[in-house]
Parts: sequence; C-alpha cells; structure tokens
Amino acid sequence: MGHARYDGRGWMAVSPGYFDIFEIPVLRGRAFADRDDEAAGRVALVNEAFARKSPQAERLVLGQGYGPEFEEPARQIVGIVGDVHDAGLSRDP
Repeated sequence: MGHARYDGRGWMAVSPGYFDIFEIPVLRGRAFADRDDEAAGRVALVNEAFARKSPQAERLVLGQGYGPEFEEPARQIVGIVGDVHDAGLSRDP
C-alpha cells in the first residue's frame, strides 16, 4: 500500500454532513466527522474513479505540481464515495 499524489485539480474542502446533504453515498470506510479538525490527523475521502486508478493508495498528498508552498503532508484516506459529475455530465467524475 502506498501514497498517491494528486495535483490538486478537482479537490475541494467539505464539512461533515456534506455527503448526506447531496446524497453522495459513502461506499467504503467513513465520511468526515466533527472529530476531523485541525487537532486531528489529516484525512481525505476519494471518489470511485480515483480509487480505481490508485487501488493500493492508503494516503494522499494534495497540491502536487503547484510548488512546495502548496504541497501538504500526506492525508490518510478514510473513505471512498460515489462518483459525481459536479462539473457537468459530459465531464469525468
């Protein structure tokens, strides 16, 4: 199992409850919780498309390719959510 690097294009910060409100299913693992704050370890959820491309990834580094000031420490992947087409139906999830 390893790290996946993600260039930051297409990620977004969300709050606990986001996936419930928009009825995006958590397929594996868990959604964000109130305990996932600045004092806790960094966590991430990924969609099915990402999980298919990087099936062995346990951790995720955001900001790759934007320069060292944007690259963050690795985040633990705690869940996989269903794919959504928030950028339009003709675009990949």
